[in-house]
Amino acid sequence: MKLLVVPANELDEKLMNSDRSFVRFHSPQCGHCRDMHKSWENVADSAPEGLDVIDVDVSSGVSSIKHECAKKMIDSGGGVPRLYLIENGNVQEYEGSRTTNEMLEFANKQKGGRKKKQNTKRNTRRKQKSNKTRKSRKSRKSRKSRKSRKSRKSRK
Repeated sequence: MKLLVVPANELDEKLMNSDRSFVRFHSPQCGHCRDMHKSWENVADSAPEGLDVIDVDVSSGVSSIKHECAKKMIDSGGGVPRLYLIENGNVQEYEGSRTTNEMLEFANKQKGGRKKKQNTKRNTRRKQKSNKTRKSRKSRKSRKSRKSRKSRKSRK
């Protein structure tokens, strides 16, 4: 499959003629968009049959787009790049990492699937905290058992 570059004013028509589409809204001036361009091309090259991978330049605005994904983009602040998997009218935003493999994994899931839980700083801190708690409980237990052994020995 190849990357379909669609002007913003033609996106509605393209989405009406497609069952499954993975759409990226981007701006050529955006550094994040430029950084992920190669990964996005790789997604298009590796996309399964039946999935349209679409690139939409929104530097001229999204007011001409009537589709729900444009409304979601505007409601969430309008920043780019924004990725949406659109399947039979259902719109799901992709919020995972910008690697080719993760984007493909997301696109290949049935009915848009669920987004993979990200290893955010917050989640990482929670894991570290729970590991520390587990370790401290173990050390407390071992200290208590040592103390009880010593007290038993001293009584004899």
